[in-house]
Amino acid sequence: MPPRLSFPAGRGAALKAADSANRWLLAARSDAKRGHDRSAITSMGSVIDLPFCGSRHRSTIPAVGTGRGPVQPRHPIPRQTMTQTTQTPWLGRRTLIAGMSAAASSLLLPLAPSRAQHKLVATPRQSEGPFYPVEWSGDADADLVLVKGEAAQALGQITHIHGRILNTSAQPVVGASVEIWQCDANGVYRHPSEGGAIRRRDPGFQGRGRATSDASGRYAFRTIRPVAYPGRAPHIHFKVVLPDRRALVTQMYVFGEAQNERDGVLNSIRDRRLRDVLMVPLAPADALEPDALAGVFDIVLA
Repeated sequence: MPPRLSFPAGRGAALKAADSANRWLLAARSDAKRGHDRSAITSMGSVIDLPFCGSRHRSTIPAVGTGRGPVQPRHPIPRQTMTQTTQTPWLGRRTLIAGMSAAASSLLLPLAPSRAQHKLVATPRQSEGPFYPVEWSGDADADLVLVKGEAAQALGQITHIHGRILNTSAQPVVGASVEIWQCDANGVYRHPSEGGAIRRRDPGFQGRGRATSDASGRYAFRTIRPVAYPGRAPHIHFKVVLPDRRALVTQMYVFGEAQNERDGVLNSIRDRRLRDVLMVPLAPADALEPDALAGVFDIVLA
C-alpha cells in the first residue's frame, strides 16, 4: 500500500507531491504487467489530465473507489479527460478534490507581499549657506521667473523643478513648506550682501520661492537653470519645514556638470551614492513651454 497523496501548500510542493505519486503508480503498474495480473493493472488507477500543471499534462493518479475492480463512473466523464475510472481503497474522493483544489489555489492566488519593505534613502543634509533670504515679503510664490511689477521676465533658461516630499517608507508628507533660493543668471543672490555696481542683480528674477506639498506630497517650481559662480557648481538651495517645525536643508545639483567634481560642499558628502541622490538630470520640456528644461527632485525625510 503506497503512502497517502497529499498536496502541501504552494505550487512547487503540490506538483512534486503529484509527480511522486505518479512515479510510484507507474512503477507498480509496470510490475503488474510483468506478472500479467490484469486485475492489479486495472485497480492501479486512471490516466487523467492535471489541469493545474500549467499545460494539459497527462499523468497517472489512483481513481476513487473501493478496490473491487472497475466500475462505471457515476457521471459521464469526457474521454479526453479520463480514460478509465476504477476504485482503490487508499485514496478517497475528498482527499483528491482537496488536494487538487489546494494546488489550483496556489497557482491562481497572488503571492502574499513581503513584510520587509525597502526603505528609501534619506536625502543628505547640506549647509544653508550665507545667502538664505532675509525677507519673504512681496512676490515669493513658486514662479521665480515672473516678478510682480517687473515688465521683463528673468534672464536664463526656464526650468521646471518638481517632485515629492516623502518619508523613508515612501509615504507622502502633506502640508510641508518647501522653500528654494538660488543666484540669478549673473551669479548674484537676492541678498543684502550681494550685488553692487559691478555685479548687478537681475530685477526680473524673484530669487526665492515657496510652495506647499499637496495630498500626494508633490511640489513644483518654475525657475531658471542654475548657473555656476566662483567656487560653486550650479545648484539650488532647498529648505523643507514640516508642520511640526522639523526642517531639512539641502541642495540640488545638475547631473553631468563638470564643476560637480570640484565643488567642496557637494564633495563633503563622502559616499558617492548619497551625492548621486542630489544630482538631477535636466531634460528638454518643450511640452511645458518652448526651450524649457525640467527635472524631478524627490526629497526623503529621515
